[in-house]
Amino acid sequence: ATGGTASVVYGDRLLLLHSYGNKSAASSAEPVDEKTVFRIGSVTKVFTDLMMFRLEEEGALTATDPITTLAPEYKPRWPNGAVPTPRAGTLRDLASHMAGLPRGLPCDSSNCTVSTSQMISVMNNWTLLDVPGTSLTYSNVGFAFLGRLLERVKSPTKQAAGETWEESIKGLAQTLAMYQTSSDPPLDRGNLAYGSQWGQDAPLMDLGWGSPCGSVYTTAADMAKMSSFLLRDGAARDDSPGSGKPM
Repeated sequence: ATGGTASVVYGDRLLLLHSYGNKSAASSAEPVDEKTVFRIGSVTKVFTDLMMFRLEEEGALTATDPITTLAPEYKPRWPNGAVPTPRAGTLRDLASHMAGLPRGLPCDSSNCTVSTSQMISVMNNWTLLDVPGTSLTYSNVGFAFLGRLLERVKSPTKQAAGETWEESIKGLAQTLAMYQTSSDPPLDRGNLAYGSQWGQDAPLMDLGWGSPCGSVYTTAADMAKMSSFLLRDGAARDDSPGSGKPM
């Protein structure tokens, strides 16, 4: 590792925010600080889950809805000759690595330029690893699939069905006051921390269709806000003095 930032959150309080090292492997690289942007990889999946539960709160879907509610054409084979039940795997199964789907994306992770319909056609040629809802199988493709299915949902916080996952990330980040959070790397690449790959800066990857499983960019300060939000059970509160509400 060339550098990093650590934050410690207790409830709503940020107890520690400490940076060390540099933004890249280059000898001229600047030090990391609390405003440095990192690609957070699979922590992105937390954002995709939050999108689903936000839509559930708005009445636009239910987490226990079958996947086929949003993708009637989704018909992979079940393992060991099992017959799909009417439940046939749910959105929550996708959101918890329980849908029986494999780990990897079936396309080049740096050039995954397919549509959801095309990807479903590919998945329909697969046999699931497990009966949905019965066992945990870590799945990047499952989370990418979930994020793209949520694009088909219309709700009060979305202009219309068809709003992309990338656009929804911007809206969710704004709601949480995470103003340095996006599905895109910062325009100012000098403010970006690069991973290290064989002693060199790791290249940036555009996961394309697979972005909902690993393409969020954010800062440690913004992630502290996310941690605080989760630690208070996702409750929006009036934190003004004298409100009488717990910290």
